[in-house]
Amino acid sequence: NTLTGTVPLEISLLTQKSLVVIEIDRNDLVGSLDEMLCGEENQFRPTLKADCLGLYPEIECSCCTVCYDESGNNDAGGVDMCQFEILFEIWLKMNIKRGATCDCAEGGRSILCHFLSSEPCDACSADETACARVTELALEADSLEQGFVLIDFNYTKGLNHTVRFKAATVTNYCEASVDGKICESCEIRDCGPSGERAPIIKCENIDGVDYKFDGCAVETLSTNTGIFSVVQWMVAGGNLLSEDSCLFPNVFEVSALL
Repeated sequence: NTLTGTVPLEISLLTQKSLVVIEIDRNDLVGSLDEMLCGEENQFRPTLKADCLGLYPEIECSCCTVCYDESGNNDAGGVDMCQFEILFEIWLKMNIKRGATCDCAEGGRSILCHFLSSEPCDACSADETACARVTELALEADSLEQGFVLIDFNYTKGLNHTVRFKAATVTNYCEASVDGKICESCEIRDCGPSGERAPIIKCENIDGVDYKFDGCAVETLSTNTGIFSVVQWMVAGGNLLSEDSCLFPNVFEVSALL
């Protein structure tokens, strides 16, 4: 299929004329069917198939009969992720070394976990010229095989920026942003001596950043990396930190649940 654009409002009018099946899945349409078709006022709800599966679906549809993701997979007779809440909490405690609470979302199609907050704790460079702390740490997953870890940092000394990373647990996908602006590219590579995963980030599109971080380059882990020092500290661990620093979890090294 090759339909593109926003889901037209006229679909709601068609359902009032006894349209019983709407199949707009596996297209490039975006938008929401919730207000048009899923409200309590819609007495004539058709069978719906749309691209509404995944953590970031192209179409929002809470009442669809079948949802598809960008790869063409669907949730017909799919797994209820709600049953894995406790399993995810145990797995995160083992992998991230922090407690978390997990809840199912999207009617059981996904799991959202937030790590339990603790006393604010900063990590600082060895010379203590730059410090940062984690302000948010979460995991989103729509299957046992794939998920996304999100981590937010706020510099508390030396720099005045917030940095966010979103890293896939299996694929090479990642996303980096500085002060709410998304960097032009981010990719995870298996480049460590034992297959460790590290990010390659380009952020030249953001004014005042103009920087590339190469987590696979040895010199990157031993020199000043400026705004991406927090990445350096995650990948290199405590070797580059002051004595009293907190250790940041390396979100690029988190594996799949199964």
